[in-house]
Amino acid sequence: MMDREGIVLDPWGTSHVKDYRRLMEQFGIEPLEGELIERLPYKHRLVRRRIIFGHRDLEMILRAIEEGEEYAVMTGIKPSGEFHLGTKLTSEEFIYFLS
Repeated sequence: MMDREGIVLDPWGTSHVKDYRRLMEQFGIEPLEGELIERLPYKHRLVRRRIIFGHRDLEMILRAIEEGEEYAVMTGIKPSGEFHLGTKLTSEEFIYFLS
């Protein structure tokens, strides 16, 4: 996705993000803070260290956890691509929500 400054954001390239708030707005990502963090049954180290700082629809997952309902977790991991550090971090999140 190319923004107004001509920066391309894609899973294969690199770019320097100057304004994360604007990027979050473009992708519909909400900040992960306050009450949502407190509702997490366990604060994963990536959340505690603010490496994970945004979410989409986490309220629905937390409600399901609190009410003992089933829920599904989806990732953007491409199974045919190489496994790298970013993929590992996403995998950790995935495992966190399944446990």
